[in-house]
Amino acid sequence: MRRNSPIGVLSRVSAALALTGTLVLAPVAVGGALAAWVVVTTIPVGYNPRGVAVDTDTHTVYVTSLTPSAVYVIDGTTVTTTIPVDPSLGGIAVNTATHTLYGASGTAVTVIDGPSTTVTGTIEMGTAVAEVAVDPGTNTVYVTSPDAHTVSALDGATETLLGTVDVGTTTQGLAVDTGTHTVYVSLPASNAIASITGLTVSGTIAVGGSPHGVAVDPVAHTVAVTNAGDNTVSLVDALTGSVTATLGVGAGASGVAVDPTSGRAYVSNVNGGTVSVIDTAARTIIGTVSVPNAPDAIAADSALGRVWVAAADGMSVSALSDVPAGTPAPTGTLAPTATAAPPPAHTGQAQPPPMSHPALPATGSDAVLPLLVAVAFVLVGAVLLAFLRGRRRGGDRTNDQDERRP
Repeated sequence: MRRNSPIGVLSRVSAALALTGTLVLAPVAVGGALAAWVVVTTIPVGYNPRGVAVDTDTHTVYVTSLTPSAVYVIDGTTVTTTIPVDPSLGGIAVNTATHTLYGASGTAVTVIDGPSTTVTGTIEMGTAVAEVAVDPGTNTVYVTSPDAHTVSALDGATETLLGTVDVGTTTQGLAVDTGTHTVYVSLPASNAIASITGLTVSGTIAVGGSPHGVAVDPVAHTVAVTNAGDNTVSLVDALTGSVTATLGVGAGASGVAVDPTSGRAYVSNVNGGTVSVIDTAARTIIGTVSVPNAPDAIAADSALGRVWVAAADGMSVSALSDVPAGTPAPTGTLAPTATAAPPPAHTGQAQPPPMSHPALPATGSDAVLPLLVAVAFVLVGAVLLAFLRGRRRGGDRTNDQDERRP
């Protein structure tokens, strides 16, 4: 019977090859293009960089370091100047409307004018401060005091205290939803985050173990929280106050940044030496990139599609970018450079203990081979199928002619 003929069998094999290639290709080519997250430049800074902030209007990057006690100012490719500070700064944030920088420094908030790179004042808080966040729309600066269990609000224009909110327990990460003007602070001892509206705690949301970093997408109103205790990230719908997903990431989930333009969150895994990339709308991990020397503090420049991450155990800050595989680095960036040799172990804040690193999807060069194999399946299957169909049509015409002969 014709269905069992060699041509018929080969035709079905060819079709299967083409289909297999298509199925393999589909999940690899996400969004129609293969994405690769790569380190496009690494810039030496001081020892133990503790905070990173980006002015997304000027694309200026600010990095604090423990030794020397300074703020490094980076124009995207090089350090243009350093700003001496004393004592050294921890958390740092920038008001993109006024281009003013605020850094947690001992028991005070240091104020720096970005354009002139000069310290213009200090705001004494009376207790040790750690993290800073800014709401440019209201020109309000928020600062945490972990030991006092408080979050304070400062008037950016007058540099005076507006009020203090007692959250009842030790604080860690801090972020502002600039769309709703709601503040979110992580509470590691309670495995929760607190939301603050005005000068009142408006609610608490249970997340993972020992929540650390917090970042907010002000467009989608998604809060991303890293949980250092169980190596996960909690995605929270800020409008409903509910956790929409909990995703496993790398070892020692620490810092987090969001890019509202792309709808992605970036998580630094300080013990795993990686940065995890999350599609917050799809609530899935879509990539990972290796970053040396304990990546920790992290910030995103959504206008340029770059993410800046500091090496907690090193003396550098690296820029990551999302580019199609096989294409050059984005214009204006440098090729990856060697990082400085790791210094002796620092005595700063203890990092979470080493934990197992979950398997992450292949990205970049790891995904190129499956793509090429898939393309080969499609092409070989399609060409062979077309050839055999031509042979079949030729055979059919010959049989018809034989049947018409007397």
